[in-house]
Parts: sequence; structure tokens; C-alpha cells
Amino acid sequence: MKRISSASTLIWVLFIPVSWFVLFFSFGLGISLTEGEEFSFMDANLFRMLYWVLFCIFGGIIYLSILRLKRVEVDQDYIYVTNYFKTMKLSKEQVKNLSSKTLPFRLLVKMELHHKSYFGSKIYFICDNDHYLYLRSELGMESI
Repeated sequence: MKRISSASTLIWVLFIPVSWFVLFFSFGLGISLTEGEEFSFMDANLFRMLYWVLFCIFGGIIYLSILRLKRVEVDQDYIYVTNYFKTMKLSKEQVKNLSSKTLPFRLLVKMELHHKSYFGSKIYFICDNDHYLYLRSELGMESI
């Protein structure tokens, strides 16, 4: 079995979001439990409300972007997709299209499926150009 997605996917999907949520939730809990007189630079209730709104906005951004990334591996007959908690086995015939966008040093790949799977009909992962071309050749798609 050959890993197609980047090895840094584990860091992006697990460590960065967990660290972010723990750090900033703890800070938010701290400012929520602090008395209002401690905030001399602005109104305490306004600061708390602004903080929790920004926390939710950035949490939504993380959920809709980073947490959509998956780990992808391929063997002779199947493609394996995992979010590190659940693994899904797809036949190569289920892949409808493969497209990519350039990121600094990597590619963001979107794999579209014919039918909706456990992870949806679009699966996103990060890989380098060599692995992307290898996956396209394994799927029998022409190179771009």
C-alpha cells in the first residue's frame, strides 16, 4: 500500500485543531470567570462577547477547512481514505474526477466520487506533485 497524502496531514488534522481549541477555549474560560473590574482597557462584557464570537468564527473556519482533509492510500485494487478515526475502502472505479490546486510546496487535491460515501462525494487531501501524478496513473486518468 502506498501513501498518497502528505505525512503532515496528521499534524494538520489532529494536533493543530486540538491545540488551538484547548488553548483558546481555556483562555476564553479564564476571561469568562474573571471579574469585570480586572478589564481596565475595555468593558468586560463587550470583551467577552467579542472574544467568544471570534472564537466561534475561527472554530468554524478550522472545521470547514482543515478538518476536511483526509489521509489517502492506494494499492492495486482499492483506495483507502481515513480521517484517523474511521477508514473507508473505495474501488478505483468509484472515482469520477481528480483535480488539484497549488499551495506553497504542496497540492490540495479534490477527489470527486460518483456516489456519496461516508466522507461525502468530495474528498480533499494534500500531497506533492509526484504522488498526484502517480494516483492519476493508477486511476487511468490522463496527466494534466
